[in-house]
Amino acid sequence: ENEKEILGNQTGSAEFNEFLDFIGEKVELKGFKGYKGDLDLRKDSNGKHSYITKLGEFEIMFHVATLLPYDNNDPQQIPRKKFIGNDLVCIVFVEEGAYFEPPCVSGDFLHVFGVVQPHKGPNGEKMYKFACTCRSGVPQFGPPIPHPPVFAKNEYFRQFLLVKLLNAERATFHSPFIASKMRRTRQ
Repeated sequence: ENEKEILGNQTGSAEFNEFLDFIGEKVELKGFKGYKGDLDLRKDSNGKHSYITKLGEFEIMFHVATLLPYDNNDPQQIPRKKFIGNDLVCIVFVEEGAYFEPPCVSGDFLHVFGVVQPHKGPNGEKMYKFACTCRSGVPQFGPPIPHPPVFAKNEYFRQFLLVKLLNAERATFHSPFIASKMRRTRQ
């Protein structure tokens, strides 16, 4: 999929929505009292809902393309790209049988893509394939992805995914581009 297709999605598939419910909790943004992830919590200008989760003491607010406002008159979907294109790490949900080729959204900030794809286990149980790809300059980060990279849909995978992506964000701070941006911001 290209950027136009990804940012142009107005609804998610049943598999995608099931994955969102697995990794987080759907919340109404208006009046929400937790971490906002730069989303508007007063006027619904960034959509009515999003997904949030906790990992230890960290609150994670997801910028979900299908839940951010869609503008029929904007083929580039700039309001959606403003959030997703400025994230450092992005989860890409790839439908079964489809493929992913980064970068899916242009911009300077997206450095790590965690790619999740539904998979049927040997007995028909729900599983997920997982891969991670990074821009050059992002140092390695754990935990290591097992071989084969297939996980049962359970709390172990949810925790693994969240830890992997939090560590990915930390690692991006050491990439040359982000490190130089941070130095300039501090001056």
